[in-house]
Amino acid sequence: MLRIAAQLRLLFPHLRFANVRGNVETRLAKLDNPESEYTCIILSVCGLERVRLGNRITQRKGSRDGDILHAVGQRALGLEVRKGDTKTLDLLNQLADHKSSLACLAERVLMCTLEGGCSVPIGVETEWPGELKDCLRMRAIVVSLDGSQSVEDSLDKAAALGQELVARLVNAAISAILEDINTNRPSKD
Repeated sequence: MLRIAAQLRLLFPHLRFANVRGNVETRLAKLDNPESEYTCIILSVCGLERVRLGNRITQRKGSRDGDILHAVGQRALGLEVRKGDTKTLDLLNQLADHKSSLACLAERVLMCTLEGGCSVPIGVETEWPGELKDCLRMRAIVVSLDGSQSVEDSLDKAAALGQELVARLVNAAISAILEDINTNRPSKD
């Protein structure tokens, strides 16, 4: 939620944001209550569709709409296999998608190099555009917690993509944003 909240604060600095707790139905009930403090609520599209409430979606705020970039590895599916289970590994290797694996790896390199995770608002999008043969396009953003500062960049390249984009983001003053996040990060105790 930190990534989404930071990007929303950047896009809509005039709005006030609050966390809403509860399952989907509870959250929607809070929104529907005329005496509620909430005028809108942001929920996962796939989550609403999964519980057959897609009709409640009034607007999408995804990366394809020019708004919020997703979390690292968001569109990837990972499987774990028992150690030494070569039969299952051989079967799964036939299903592996090479381009998805490379895109996920580039995103993870970006996150690890920035020492990101759940407490650093990093948004990313990777795609294999048809007009660029065998070239991965990566777009990333790092936003301060209050949404007042951000650094965004993109790169079209297959080799060392994540590391090069990190270098470009760091050179664009991302260090101050990350330092502020690390200084104000709640302790894990």
